Amino acid sequence: MTDRRGTFAHLVALSALSLRGSLFGLAVNSVAIPITLLAVTHGIAPSQGSARFTVLAAGPVLALAGTTLLTLPGVVGRMRSTGQLTFLAALPIDRTALIGALIAVYGLASVPGAVLSAAFAARVAGVGLAWNMWLVVLAPLSFVTLAAIGLLVGLLARDGAATMAGNLAYVAALAAPLAAPSVPHGLFALAPTSLAIHAGADAFHWTGWGDLLPALVLMLVYSTVGLVLVARLWPWRVEARRDLVAGPPSTPAP
Repeated sequence: MTDRRGTFAHLVALSALSLRGSLFGLAVNSVAIPITLLAVTHGIAPSQGSARFTVLAAGPVLALAGTTLLTLPGVVGRMRSTGQLTFLAALPIDRTALIGALIAVYGLASVPGAVLSAAFAARVAGVGLAWNMWLVVLAPLSFVTLAAIGLLVGLLARDGAATMAGNLAYVAALAAPLAAPSVPHGLFALAPTSLAIHAGADAFHWTGWGDLLPALVLMLVYSTVGLVLVARLWPWRVEARRDLVAGPPSTPAP
């Protein structure tokens, strides 16, 4: 029986090594793009009232969405196209350990972007950063919820199209909070990014539970369902053995 802790640690190290090739893209997606989007809103963003805290919460959410929706789908797509998933599936490890390692590594890698984006958003909104203990729960839960979506996009997209599909998911994630106030029945308000932004605004500007508790519950449901789907769709034992038995495609004799 393999040591689960040791296996997870090795998978974290492997994921961290693979992260080196994505550092530039990760910096662009989780730092440059969110700060650029926030800079564009400078001057038109609310400068008074509770709406300022919505702008403040949007900063780190944009950074987390950049990591999960712009970076992770491409990572999964490369792992599929290079055969890395097939190789790992043939080893005596559990798929949940690999999924958990990817989420842990890219979650930690997204922290600098989230902090910088929050600081810049605070400057744009003209408010100070106020600490709330629920941010410790909200930030990881928001990341896991968005990461589940990013992993699903990478798994469902055809080879070579994972990055493009992630870009489309990112645009949709940005459109949801913008459309939420004008859509009847608040349909887009139930989108993960909308929930994270409004819950973050409540956490930064604490006036009671408000939308925070329902948002936490909904994101917990989203993340659980998303991770279950990711684990189900993740190509593992049967697919790997089929590929190994079949071997490389044969070419017809001339």
